[in-house]
Amino acid sequence: MLDKICQVYYGIVVLFSLMLMRLLALIIFYLPIHKTKEKREEKCIIIAHICFRLMFILCPWIQVNSLDNSVWDQMRKDLKANKGIMICMNHTSFLDAMIFSAYCPVDIIIHFRTLLKYSLTQIPFFGPVVTQCGHFPVHFKSSQQGNFTTDK
Repeated sequence: MLDKICQVYYGIVVLFSLMLMRLLALIIFYLPIHKTKEKREEKCIIIAHICFRLMFILCPWIQVNSLDNSVWDQMRKDLKANKGIMICMNHTSFLDAMIFSAYCPVDIIIHFRTLLKYSLTQIPFFGPVVTQCGHFPVHFKSSQQGNFTTDK
């Protein structure tokens, strides 16, 4: 019984977080507060970071062990030196990207853009925010397992 209650509660928290993220991103993206597209994207990334972090705060049974600060410090040094940073994540679930977004420091995550499957941009609430954050959809020719041929 407790399992079911937690699953329903988690579903409500995820939906609430996504709806809040969408609403705040709409406000930031369409109000003429920021003159450049890059600044609007940066603010949308910060909103996603906060909303995903809120999601994990509201679900205390999900615990995340963060990376050692030296990893983040090295990324900060590389960014200061105008070196590029690329993170290649081999993730096993949709939750992995949310965890990274929630726990990557804001001063670092605002520099990242993600390649993601185009169909993820079609998810209600989540999809439009992904686009407003400036992430890059990848159009695959097939949804067949292991077929990564892209539609050029």
